[in-house]
Amino acid sequence: MWHEVFLSQSVIGKAMQLVARQRARGEVLSCLRAFLGWEKSAPVDVGIMVSKLLLTIQLCPKTEFQSSEEFGEDLSSNTWEYIFAIDLLCCHQRWIWTHDNIISKELWPVMDKWIKYRKGHANIAYTPDVIVASILRLIGRLGQLGLKEGFPSAVKNISSVIGMFIQHAQDEEIPWGVQLAAVYALCDLSPSNPAETSKILEAWRSKASSSVPSAVIRCLDEVGSLNAEASAGFPTAGASAGSPTAGASAGSPTAGASADFPTAGPSAGFPTAGASTDSLTAGASAGSPTTAASASSLTAQGSAGSPGVESSAP
Repeated sequence: MWHEVFLSQSVIGKAMQLVARQRARGEVLSCLRAFLGWEKSAPVDVGIMVSKLLLTIQLCPKTEFQSSEEFGEDLSSNTWEYIFAIDLLCCHQRWIWTHDNIISKELWPVMDKWIKYRKGHANIAYTPDVIVASILRLIGRLGQLGLKEGFPSAVKNISSVIGMFIQHAQDEEIPWGVQLAAVYALCDLSPSNPAETSKILEAWRSKASSSVPSAVIRCLDEVGSLNAEASAGFPTAGASAGSPTAGASAGSPTAGASADFPTAGPSAGFPTAGASTDSLTAGASAGSPTTAASASSLTAQGSAGSPGVESSAP
């Protein structure tokens, strides 16, 4: 099996090889160098590889939703392979790096452009809905890393933005596939705030204009159980009930506390690429979104967060 893994040219195979190359030590590293010829080439930078994978997802001309009776408007297996590879690499780099370099600088800006385009801003390129769905699913997975590494407040900030987006999704006529992706992502982040998540998702379900897929219903039920456990005093940290695997759907986050979605920039709810986390306190840092207490504004106070590598099915 390992022979196939180390010789595989698949996206996930290359990601595993890069992680192994950076983690191997001593005799294991010597054997791998000799077997795989690593001494003939310099190792690839993880950040560069992640950026290339994200760019490939965004530029792939054949990217489209896959209809699934169980999962709804799902991502293609090829897109999921890229998401899992990014997930693995970010897990290797850990949460702070993932938040500062991937969530803040790569993912939120894509969401910001999508919102601006929908609001009619000039000189903003069109971003396909399925790309936004892919970004949402990736945010959901990366947020689990923040939970696992002990940054629930940071993840809660991210889930608050996605939650507000879901609350206004029907009024803003957000495409169904994007709504589903946002719901799956919020399920992934639900351990950070199970009570509010359960409330938002049940309200969304009651107003859904299309048939809710069975996988989403299972996720909502699991979030409800998580909320019940939290109310009873049981700990809720860890991966959420709705974590995605190679079968999920599409969605996209952003939202103002009013029916209008925020425009752009930090005050819009999606942090811009320049933000970074200089300090990781329980509250947040400059690069990740959080909802304001006021009903009229959504500010982007950052958090520190990113995903884990587990692939639990929705």
